[in-house]
Amino acid sequence: MDALYRVARVSVTGEAPSGEVAIQRQWLRDTEKICTAAKSPEPCISTRYGDRNDELAVAALFGAHDVALNELTSPPEGLVPAFLPAAARTGLAADRRSAAALYEAIYRYASIDPLPARVAAVVPLIAPLFETIKGEPWDGPTSGQQKPEDAVASDQSFAAFLAVASVSIGSEHITLPCGALVRRPGLIGILKAYYGGAIDGHLLVTSCATATTPLPAFDLLIATANKAQADCPGTIRFSLWRDTERTLTAVRLHRMDVLFPNNSPGLGHKHAVVPVGASPEVEEFLSTHSPTVGAAQREMASYYVAAFHVPREAAQANADIAIRSAVQAVYGGCERG
Repeated sequence: MDALYRVARVSVTGEAPSGEVAIQRQWLRDTEKICTAAKSPEPCISTRYGDRNDELAVAALFGAHDVALNELTSPPEGLVPAFLPAAARTGLAADRRSAAALYEAIYRYASIDPLPARVAAVVPLIAPLFETIKGEPWDGPTSGQQKPEDAVASDQSFAAFLAVASVSIGSEHITLPCGALVRRPGLIGILKAYYGGAIDGHLLVTSCATATTPLPAFDLLIATANKAQADCPGTIRFSLWRDTERTLTAVRLHRMDVLFPNNSPGLGHKHAVVPVGASPEVEEFLSTHSPTVGAAQREMASYYVAAFHVPREAAQANADIAIRSAVQAVYGGCERG
């Protein structure tokens, strides 16, 4: 845990502590309280350490690769309960091995630049899972991929493969380490909705909300925007929220090219962007919650300066656009219900 936490506690951009610091402190408090009250403290501690080390291993994959993969490959006692039938234990263990291979593939894909070397490193890792998912009802996003090499041909194709693979590994929820998006920006496409229904709720998410610098004013704004909406029934909300998460992740990573794909020329760390209009209900929200909005804008501007070295004037303009885009995305995400 110490080796993983030393890496995970630093933000993915390297300029400040990450959100894992607060999570770790709360985990320590909760573990002491829960396991002290448990009938059998030792299994309680073992299980909680195993679960938390899994989270830290994903967060630290790009900074403590060997330790992280060892954790993800070798589940501690308690993660595969002994009381389960033998077949169920075997299935859970197999899912965990597949998940570990997928994390290794993500690491190799995002770390190796020359395409031939990337293909050589990643294909052996994904080949068994690639063969497993072909022909499954949910393999639509990879229908054009005939062999494992096709899945590694581009960020778009690899993202599609990761989407289908994450659905196939039923007992292991896959999280895309934020470091992968920093190293391979094109992988942000994995956050889109691939299926248009409840199955999108099983797709992998990213660790960027905790891997970046804590933004309490921004988090408060997003929570306030969620509470301001009406309930949203139906399975389509799983798909809509995928697009919302993609926007919120783009905001945290200063991905103005994602927020404004049609205006990407000239964007970047030195230029502001042209503000976009918002829906009437979003405009009303922004005006009636101006103190909360203003605090989030100031926080985001300072964050862009510190984490991405954006000039102050451009950072202020980009923060204004990012905050408006985030609220608009939340209103389009239909999370509640």
